[in-house]
Amino acid sequence: MALAVEAELLYEESRRAVLHAARELWQGQEVILGPQRPSITSYVCPVTVSGTQLVAKYDWLGVPLVSVLRGARGDWAAVRDAQPSYVASSDLLAVREEQHHALLQRLGRPRVCEVEAQHGGVLFTRAAPGTPMAEAVVARPGDTAEVLESVLLALRDLHGPKGDWHLREMRQVDHGSIVGAFMRTFRALGAVQYVRSVGESPRLADPERESVVRQFEGAVRRLVRLTAAVSPRSATVVFGNLQPEGVLLSGSRITLLAPALHRAGGPEPDVARLVGRTLLLGLCQPEAYAERQITDGAVAVLRGCLSALSREKRDAWLRQVLVLWLMDLVTLLSACLCAPPGFLLTLPQEQLVGRALRVTAIADRVSGYLTGSKGGLDLLYAVVRELEYSAWAVR
Repeated sequence: MALAVEAELLYEESRRAVLHAARELWQGQEVILGPQRPSITSYVCPVTVSGTQLVAKYDWLGVPLVSVLRGARGDWAAVRDAQPSYVASSDLLAVREEQHHALLQRLGRPRVCEVEAQHGGVLFTRAAPGTPMAEAVVARPGDTAEVLESVLLALRDLHGPKGDWHLREMRQVDHGSIVGAFMRTFRALGAVQYVRSVGESPRLADPERESVVRQFEGAVRRLVRLTAAVSPRSATVVFGNLQPEGVLLSGSRITLLAPALHRAGGPEPDVARLVGRTLLLGLCQPEAYAERQITDGAVAVLRGCLSALSREKRDAWLRQVLVLWLMDLVTLLSACLCAPPGFLLTLPQEQLVGRALRVTAIADRVSGYLTGSKGGLDLLYAVVRELEYSAWAVR
């Protein structure tokens, strides 16, 4: 898989930008950069400034790092020449993210990490205490439902009238939109072209390659048609980048990382991404009992959400959540598979790639259910049966 931009050149220039920004901000103080952290969207690394632990985030031209490497903004010369104008522009992602942190601090809940500074295109946040939710769920799978419910409860103000009022002046971060990311990947670039790239991934095992591509293509084809199931309204502010790796738990204290606030028809995108990514954590567990506990916990939360709705709203709500989950799943999987060799992935992302055959089979089958007539609890139980069948088939 040929790259338009060499990863090492991009990483080296990113570290130079982070170091330069830190030294300009904290002149005369000791600045130490730590190793790069896994991120599909931005260059991220820890920074220590005279003993204070920070996290630096630097993006290129407002598009995901994987896309830059694959040539979404041209070759290295074009990317390097365009970056200074982007950093100086009002459209800079770091500026919008800094605003989101400030607005959420004013709202009060959910709690987010504190911004230390924003300079030169680099956003510096204070390191927050806590265990990533992904690690906590894997360590205590029986607590999955309780953890999910506590995180969703922390988002209640954001999703309600209070969030709508406090964040009325926010500038959206569109890369947090599940539908937006899916459509940019599979409609703007062309589904056939991108599926072909997935099939060429060196991360896929040859015996599985043909089946993965066939299942992946079937799911994507249906999901493009199912975009109409997602409400086009903009009544609710959603967190956007809500995933188990970006939620820190410290006792009863919950801290969220990297907000990507935008408007949606309701809280369904946050529910779909958080619960859906938790389901993926379950699918990637080596022990059957841990998978079952995580899956049961995630499904219990969906059942609870359904029971809180009137009967006439349940079908549309669940259908929307499942469509969003599958869109997020195939977009994430494609980004991981199309990432160049040596590109840093998180452990859950590596496990997802290793389960590509099973995950694409689930996406293919569940997207088929979504084009049918099932709804409400019947649809949810059909999905559960598919998860159970796929678990039995691989163990």
